[in-house]
Amino acid sequence: MAEQVFDAACIVVASGHALVKMLIDTTEDEMDALWRVHVRNPVSAIRLISFFHHTHVSNFYETIA
Repeated sequence: MAEQVFDAACIVVASGHALVKMLIDTTEDEMDALWRVHVRNPVSAIRLISFFHHTHVSNFYETIA
């Protein structure tokens, strides 16, 4: 997928699954699955295409310094 992206203005992550139960009743495996789907996978996808977001000469820190 990353090779098919030529330009990106923003990234919207709209995937995942729901788990409806109390936190105390949630198993470690369920917590790992939730973490993977809602945090790790989106961050990994963004990392793969982040090259396309570095098109500006300066970054935010250089601008305010």
